Amino acid sequence: MNPRFALDDFFEKLLQEHGPEAVTRSLDWLGAFVITQNSIIIAANTAFCELMEREPAELIGTIVSTVITPDEQTAMEKRFADNDTRPYALKLSLDNNRIKQVMVTPHSFPVDDTTYRLAAFTDVSEYERIKESENRFKTVFGAAGIGIARVNLDGGWLECNQKLCDILGYEEDELLKLTFQDITHPDDLNEDLKYVNEMLAGTRTTYSMQKRYRHKQGHYFWIRLTVTLVTDAAQQPQYFVSLIQDITAEKQAEAAADKLNEALAELSMTDGLTGIGNRRKFDTALANEWRRAYRNKTEVALIIADIDNFKLYNDHWGHLAGDDCLKAIANTIQEYGNRVSDCVARYGGEEFVILLPGVSLSEAVSIAEHCRQSVEHLAISREDEHPNSVVTISLGVSAVLPTPEDPCEILVDAADHALYEAKDSGRNMVKPSPADD
Repeated sequence: MNPRFALDDFFEKLLQEHGPEAVTRSLDWLGAFVITQNSIIIAANTAFCELMEREPAELIGTIVSTVITPDEQTAMEKRFADNDTRPYALKLSLDNNRIKQVMVTPHSFPVDDTTYRLAAFTDVSEYERIKESENRFKTVFGAAGIGIARVNLDGGWLECNQKLCDILGYEEDELLKLTFQDITHPDDLNEDLKYVNEMLAGTRTTYSMQKRYRHKQGHYFWIRLTVTLVTDAAQQPQYFVSLIQDITAEKQAEAAADKLNEALAELSMTDGLTGIGNRRKFDTALANEWRRAYRNKTEVALIIADIDNFKLYNDHWGHLAGDDCLKAIANTIQEYGNRVSDCVARYGGEEFVILLPGVSLSEAVSIAEHCRQSVEHLAISREDEHPNSVVTISLGVSAVLPTPEDPCEILVDAADHALYEAKDSGRNMVKPSPADD
């Protein structure tokens, strides 16, 4: 006879004798079998056969111990002996040493002069797997060295581990009253929400970014955020899992490294003696300003200054006095190139340059003359040539409107020629470039 029909016959008789409270129609979707007092399976429904992955003929007439794992048999025998009808967990034995976790709801009932035992089964293998997975997750969740949180689709915190609470300075119950939007720096929020919306739209499943959170004490600090979207079986978004790492120390190290690099870069562009720019800084500034002047169709002016008879001064007063003289003149000249775009540098031993973007030749000549007078007014005594004489400078000036054919060196050559003319004409004077005079 068909096992399903046989089981239904038992079910109908049970209803007639004991009423609907004895069992429910859930047998239509639960696996179920009926066994005798001798533990022989005499009926089984289709769901149970599918659960066991066996044909009905393979189950009917077998001892119940053949379908459960060996470690369950002693407990099962005791339940039968005690006529225990409380629900319990059971491990069914499948082929190839596989195990199926089930929950059993037993019923004991008499039919005629015989008592039978009906067992209804619910497959909980997937539940147990999920439970085990969740237990592992909770272990990692609690012990992780970084912040972990579950966040709902609106941004509210659903669950936070202790590390995240430590990072943010909140107790968990305080944090669960907030959203991530509440503690995100305003300048970082739009980028964060953009990624969230892309995840909800299905165009990405995860994202990572650096952003700032506000600590409970009120200050902002940097974190690295990695977010994953969790969906259900129908691929509907459920919640986000966020990994949060405090990178304040990392950011501080980056800032220190940047500051060090800036200092090294500045040092590489600075003359060690005078503290103003060096030849490298000038060459870099000239190339940059030359290109900019060509694009903007503006002039670039250059002043080259040379200390008059500096070798005689150095020989007479000594190198330490010579160094002091260079530093004093460099400090004075620097005052005449004080715009952001200007560049004042030590060009050679006793030569200095002032690069003046956007300045005409006449304007540059005027600046050079003020510079010459200021150096003379320093009244640095020399007395190596004439009594009461002071250190002076000679200056050559040029200004060029760049063209595609012109290299920037023509500006330097023109100012250099003008400087030699000032030297040949008696020193302590300003000469413009002969080509522009």
